[in-house]
Amino acid sequence: MTRRHLLIDPEVHAHLPQLPRALQRAFVDLCAELLADPAPAAADPYADIPRAYRLETRDLVVFYTVETPSVSIWRVRVNR
Repeated sequence: MTRRHLLIDPEVHAHLPQLPRALQRAFVDLCAELLADPAPAAADPYADIPRAYRLETRDLVVFYTVETPSVSIWRVRVNR
């Protein structure tokens, strides 16, 4: 099993406490899923950026890149 690191953009990190608890939990769950599988079938390649993805869930839209061994989340939107 590959050991991965999660990197969260400081601006994203600063806004997380402002989210309702349910969305904070959804974000934590999504982070765990991305660490287990950084390119799930539901993730779409994003723009022309190598290894960049857009993943939309019921609650969140997450933009991130995958660089072995890290997953870097650089943008999160609430999907409501």
